[in-house]
Amino acid sequence: MITQHYANETTIGRYDILNEPWMYMTTSPADHAVNVASFYLKAMKSIEEVAPNHILFLEPAVMNSYSLPIKGNIVWSPHFYPLSSDSKYFHENVTILEAGLFTKYRQFAIDMASPMWIGEFGAFMNDISYRERLQDATNLFDKYQIG
Repeated sequence: MITQHYANETTIGRYDILNEPWMYMTTSPADHAVNVASFYLKAMKSIEEVAPNHILFLEPAVMNSYSLPIKGNIVWSPHFYPLSSDSKYFHENVTILEAGLFTKYRQFAIDMASPMWIGEFGAFMNDISYRERLQDATNLFDKYQIG
């Protein structure tokens, strides 16, 4: 019904189908990924029938055990929180951030040949070092041309 209402609305940027599907995991990771993929396929079909020009953002259910046929206007939108909850961030750890980002980039942008957009990221340090963590993350997004 939402898609039908907004089908011809040119200001709609995207549909984000399900936030953090991994948060609701009650089965094995592989089974969970299959269930989320099944849900995504049904949602994609319903939306594309009504609004084929709108972009669909999909968040991965389980990293490294996820498969979904990519077609149409799909953008993968994982979250990016490595080192975000440490009490202090050290710039030398940018290599850890980059390794984490590249894992996602390889899976979605390279292996699946899909655009990628970081749906959420942040830093929760107890001091001002959170600013450097955020800057390092956004610099990496720019380096890999990730929204």
